[in-house]
Amino acid sequence: MLFSSPLPIYTHSDEYDFVLLPSPSDSAEDATTPAMPFVLEAHKLGIATWALKPMFKEALGMFRCITTATAAAKTREGGRKGQDEDEEEEKAKVHEMATRALLMINPDMYTAWNVRKRLIVRGKLM
Repeated sequence: MLFSSPLPIYTHSDEYDFVLLPSPSDSAEDATTPAMPFVLEAHKLGIATWALKPMFKEALGMFRCITTATAAAKTREGGRKGQDEDEEEEKAKVHEMATRALLMINPDMYTAWNVRKRLIVRGKLM
């Protein structure tokens, strides 16, 4: 078992796990122990189950925002490559971070996989 938590939820890989940790409302009574959404132990990441929904919503918001902005820019420019290189790199970084978080929580999100595939084909992600 990855962590010494009494009830780990499920293991996706050897790199991270979803674990039961005290939520912010639980730790309000005990001010000595702050609620932490992440735990790092022996180079393994533990993500608190209570943090999954806010993490997914934030990543999905980032993903939709950058995808919409990219589509709008292509429409405005008529599909030509007039984007400045720094702006394209920044969008690739945001797409990479958002899709990583989305796929950690929901590996069946094929839209995120397709975006990552396009980034790899364009040489923006290795």
